[in-house]
Amino acid sequence: MDPRERLNFYKGSVQEFMDTMAKLGPDGEFVASVAQGAFAISDIFVGMGQNLEKTTDKMEKASIVAGAVGQAIGQVNNILQAGYQRNIA
Repeated sequence: MDPRERLNFYKGSVQEFMDTMAKLGPDGEFVASVAQGAFAISDIFVGMGQNLEKTTDKMEKASIVAGAVGQAIGQVNNILQAGYQRNIA
């Protein structure tokens, strides 16, 4: 089982839990957002690893890493926004 398949397996096994949590109000939505963000960040880094294996060019590798870091920062921002929304509600 490759890393992406393993990640999808884990995500599928907790999807019902995340859906249930999202229905429990602001705190549950926050927990679901954290879990979704964690899976998204994991997916970003799995993809980065797979793309790094395909190239030997240093500039392309740097571009892949920078793109993954940018995407991960975006996911952390989404998690923080969910936390702010929880505090407002």
